Amino acid sequence: MLPHWGCGVRRWLIVLLTLGNLRFILEHEQLEDEELATHWVLNQLADGQVAHQFRELLTEFGAHFTELSLELDMYAQAPFHVVVEDHGVDEVHSEQLGEDQWTKNQNVNAVYGSKNRYALAINVARNFMLDIARKSGARWLLPWDQTCFLTREAWTQIKRDLDAAAPDQKYFVSFMDRLTEENDVIFSRDFKANPWEEPQIIFRNDSVERFDEQLRYGQRDKAALLVRLRVPGVWDGWGWSTWEQRRTSANMSEDVTGPESVPKTGYVLRLYSGLDLLDKLEERVVRNVFAYHSDKLLIYDEALIQKCKNEAATERGKQAIAALLNDANRALQVTNPWTVRLMTVG
Repeated sequence: MLPHWGCGVRRWLIVLLTLGNLRFILEHEQLEDEELATHWVLNQLADGQVAHQFRELLTEFGAHFTELSLELDMYAQAPFHVVVEDHGVDEVHSEQLGEDQWTKNQNVNAVYGSKNRYALAINVARNFMLDIARKSGARWLLPWDQTCFLTREAWTQIKRDLDAAAPDQKYFVSFMDRLTEENDVIFSRDFKANPWEEPQIIFRNDSVERFDEQLRYGQRDKAALLVRLRVPGVWDGWGWSTWEQRRTSANMSEDVTGPESVPKTGYVLRLYSGLDLLDKLEERVVRNVFAYHSDKLLIYDEALIQKCKNEAATERGKQAIAALLNDANRALQVTNPWTVRLMTVG
């Protein structure tokens, strides 16, 4: 499954890295199993040029794919949420006393919840993959995330376990090993997978559980289902909000027989993202190109700021200040600010 990304140079670098990872999978994931079929889902790629690049690459290798489109009208209609579900109060405008940065960030994320949920639609795409697999008549469904790579060794183990599954075993999990260096490392004789990160989930075609589409990307979107399936992991110790608990630990799946009844099988590799290299590259840019230093402003011209300060008492400076104040007052008088939703009742 391939999602869309943010803006700027960093986004284009991520696009190139992801295209490279997709090509790596198409070239090297040779499992030689006629009973296994792969179908790709392009998840709401907002940039037409980027979407074209992915379609071309998949077509080059004869890969089957479906594209979920991003509708701007739907995104525009998605509301902002000023009131956070757990507290029932306006967290945007209320005075925040004693809140740590994590809580503040969560509140901001909640404001954009519906818009992020539509734009990223991570669990909508996962459920769409489940539907595609079921319609194909497949016995087992693997709605896995982008850049997941299966070695022949891992797939052999997974298939063996699925073929031997007991009648009450409708779900399996394959833990991930996230590569921290270039993908070619997997061809090394010394390479040994260390799968311990959040697993991918395998569904039998008669399973009833689905991914919760009310959880936005980054809001424990997959971990929530792991909790409901009673798969033990670090997510058990996370700080789940009251609203999240109602959708997870207070709503455990009845499609599993009990605690730890979902077995592990094989493993999956998450190809190298290159994000750490991007971070280092950006640091080099701000230091070497923009001569950034911690005691200097990066965006604003300090000389220009000082000049404005020196001219504050002059007629020109007073006019500039008056114009700024006028703009600020006009902004406060906007008829329909985004924080207010006008509704007609009756």
